[in-house]
Amino acid sequence: MEKVTLVYLCLAWGFSWRDINWEIFNGPLCQLVDQSGCARELEVDFRIMCAGAVEVGGGAGLVTIADSLARFREKGKIKVAWVGPDGRENVVYPRPG
Repeated sequence: MEKVTLVYLCLAWGFSWRDINWEIFNGPLCQLVDQSGCARELEVDFRIMCAGAVEVGGGAGLVTIADSLARFREKGKIKVAWVGPDGRENVVYPRPG
């Protein structure tokens, strides 16, 4: 396994992506890397998808997801993006350019 994609759908009601303790993914992702024995680095994509009028404020706060996974970042790669209602992907981590 070389890549894992985790998708969170923001709705107008219910929990926000801000309510999630993203740190809980550190242990399982590190364990997945350790057990895989893969020569290539594991890449994990976090895609925060916005339905309708729900916005993530340009996505700047989503960097906290990558910040919460400091242990895993030592072993693998992280990409965090939010996807607007138009389907366009906006990468917030790592910063483009």
